[in-house]
Amino acid sequence: MRLFKRELILSLIFIVGACDFAGTAFAQKSEVGGRVRSVKQGAEATIILNEQFVNSFLNAMFTHLREPEFPLSLASNEFKDEQPVIFAAYAESSARSQACASLIVLERERNGVKTAVRFEDGRIVAPLAFSGSYSAGLLGCVRFNGWANSVVTLEYD
Repeated sequence: MRLFKRELILSLIFIVGACDFAGTAFAQKSEVGGRVRSVKQGAEATIILNEQFVNSFLNAMFTHLREPEFPLSLASNEFKDEQPVIFAAYAESSARSQACASLIVLERERNGVKTAVRFEDGRIVAPLAFSGSYSAGLLGCVRFNGWANSVVTLEYD
């Protein structure tokens, strides 16, 4: 019964989105008695994703592709096309900062915790294993790893 509720909730999300899009994107005009009025045609789509599908997708991603990585800062002061000017006094620290990319990497497993997705009581619960590094000015390269339990609660109006 719980699985049915989860599938129903996810299906409703996609149906509402599809109907709203279809109503505005495919509106037609018809002429009745000299008046022009809009006719909206609704579309309906149901997509059901269960835990097994999502976890199989994650498993295939970790098996056949590289582990996904995300930058820790969205904006960067460095231009990729330009080569930085390295002065002799700063040559070692500059080389170190290039070796320490500020990013976080999603991993398949860390410390016995496996990255997976579960649907529980209308929420999406996912333990996420990760590792990464951060280039902190005076501290140098700070490496970190661990896992976090993420919870996404779905609410509808």
